[in-house]
Amino acid sequence: MDVARGDNCDQFKPPGSIEDIQKLKDAVEASYVERRVYGLYILLRKIHKTAIERLERAGREN
Repeated sequence: MDVARGDNCDQFKPPGSIEDIQKLKDAVEASYVERRVYGLYILLRKIHKTAIERLERAGREN
């Protein structure tokens, strides 16, 4: 069998069905979105903490 020539190419089948591949793709996309949302949560928490510190500092100075 010589794959470069195309012998037996019709015998190749991807692992899993189309539905399985779509489920995996959806899971990967959901994982990506989940990480991005968590990253935004961490960023907002830092901004909130900084804002509170600045307000406290401004209150002490006045």
